[in-house]
Amino acid sequence: MRVSKESGGENVKRPLLRNLKLVINEISKAGTLTRAQLSDITGLNLITITNIVRYLERSGIVREYESVKSHPDSTVGRPPRTIGFSEDIAFLIIDLSSYNFYAEIRGADMTRRVSASHTYLKSETYDENLTRFLESVRCRADEASEQLKIAGVCLTVPGEYSKTTDTVLSPFVHELYGVKIKELTESIIKRNVNFIIKSPNAAAMSRINEIENARTRTVIYIHIGQSVESAICCGGTFLKGENGLASDFGKTINAVGETLDSRLERCASDVDFAAELSVLIYNLTVIFDPYVIIIESRFVREPRIMVGKIKELLRNVYHLESERVPDISVEAERDFSRVAEGIVAFLRKNLLEGYINRKK
Repeated sequence: MRVSKESGGENVKRPLLRNLKLVINEISKAGTLTRAQLSDITGLNLITITNIVRYLERSGIVREYESVKSHPDSTVGRPPRTIGFSEDIAFLIIDLSSYNFYAEIRGADMTRRVSASHTYLKSETYDENLTRFLESVRCRADEASEQLKIAGVCLTVPGEYSKTTDTVLSPFVHELYGVKIKELTESIIKRNVNFIIKSPNAAAMSRINEIENARTRTVIYIHIGQSVESAICCGGTFLKGENGLASDFGKTINAVGETLDSRLERCASDVDFAAELSVLIYNLTVIFDPYVIIIESRFVREPRIMVGKIKELLRNVYHLESERVPDISVEAERDFSRVAEGIVAFLRKNLLEGYINRKK
């Protein structure tokens, strides 16, 4: 929805926080936009946009770039300048969601600049493997810092993170529970960790950034891998539950006590998958009334057939009214590169909001 046009002339030293957040949100999602595009999307007039852009440029995080003409020989006037993130701003993302570790440094423009990986050595303990990997990450980050400003560090982990104990409760990597993960990481890489997120939430964040108005709605993300990992995002906030175990859908049971994880292991076709998932999706729809349910899995062969079968079961077997059936998206499993894009979008928005909060 467009907001009404604002009158120009805000004092650039004290810009309206609401207008700033509108602009920051759009730049963070798109990466680069012209002033005219920002005006059209946010509903703010060009004077207001110009004042906000000048204010943000002082942070060194955002700058304006000359656009390249699509036809160099064209006699048409100079193309509009684009507003985007500074080329030297980057973020370090460390993925600890499995026993094989991975890290990459991405520019604020989403470009991957540096990557590092570690294959788990069974001859060493978990702590030794992790320490070895983080030391290599520190070396790569130090080298990259000669040309880049690493403005944020994020960890993705295979379970819910507790700030109180600085540990991760994971059903997949049990050794993590005894590791003070933030303290250990910071002590080795010599940088502050700004954000720690459960891997399904990171994947959901990547998808949510692509759905219009998703941050004001309820989105449910389901990943089917070695187990069912899930995330529920309501109005831009992930539900955690009292013990940080909300949305552990793989542990839900049927009338004879079988978990969803065990039932999906026996599925031999997309139709079998659809039959098992339709029970879960029906219950989620009744409880949360979601805008969209996103399912990612390496096992699905024909996504459209699976979506059609789930919706058919919801209507004909579970008698869910057609208007209550949510949008359902079924896709192949994304690689970490796509997840990293969602994290970078969050981190660059957080970086800009941190700047304006310090200036208030």
